[in-house]
Order: sequence, then structure tokens, then C-alpha cells
Amino acid sequence: MSPDTSIDETTLRAVEAGARLARHLERTLAQADLTLPQFRLLLHLERGTDVASELARKAQIKPPSLTALVDGLASRSLVQRTPDENDRRRVHLAITPAGVTALAEGRRVAAKRLVELAKGRDSSPNPEIVETLAGWVDLLDAWRDAHLQ
Repeated sequence: MSPDTSIDETTLRAVEAGARLARHLERTLAQADLTLPQFRLLLHLERGTDVASELARKAQIKPPSLTALVDGLASRSLVQRTPDENDRRRVHLAITPAGVTALAEGRRVAAKRLVELAKGRDSSPNPEIVETLAGWVDLLDAWRDAHLQ
């Protein structure tokens, strides 16, 4: 298959940067005893209790994968499962106080790494790079909401 020449070099480098940044986050979150998928799930649960099916949709995780993630987090008391009173097939998921602490530690180590990376060869971080990356949160949420109804 030949490369798509319609994509500009800057966009291709941005794709590479995203993939490489994900690897940095994976390694860094291990310091907080979290995987990247666990961290993402805790971020979603931080917004409030959710039923498993809706959380799977929002987090863009297949239900069997969500079950495995929740099993691991629940075994560490980072997530709590509560059966729905009206529908036994539905399970509500909530982040626990220990989960909030784990998420805060994950954020701390990830933010520290991001600042280190944003410094490049200088001694001070480039705030524009961090601000641009932060802007992607709203873009990603909007894309998810528009495409995953």
C-alpha cells in the first residue's frame, strides 16, 4: 500500500507525537501503579457515578474490556460496583476515595513528565505546547459525543 500523499508532514508528525506521548504516559503511570486504560476509566468516573454500559460508550471501551478493567480496579478498592435497585442487569460504577487518591497520584506523575517533555532542550517548559495539548480534551469529547450516539 502506498503512503497517502494528501496528508501534510506536520499532521504526520503530530500523529507520531501522539503515539509516542501515549507510550510516555504508559510508562509514567506505572509509577502510580496504574495502566493508561485504568487512568482513563478513573478520569471518566471522576465526573460521577455511571452505569457500566454508558461508561463503556463514553470511554470507548468494549464491555468485556470494561469488565476486566473494573475487576482490577475494584479488587484494589479504587472503584465500587453497586447493583441497580430497579434492574439487576445494570451495575452502577463509582470512584472510591482510594480511587480519587490513585487518580491524583497518576495526574501528578503524568503532569510532571509532561512538563519535563515540554522543556525540550531548554530549562523552562513551553506553555503553548501544554495549552495546545489541553485543548484536545474538548475536541475529543465533542467528537465522541457527535459520533458515538
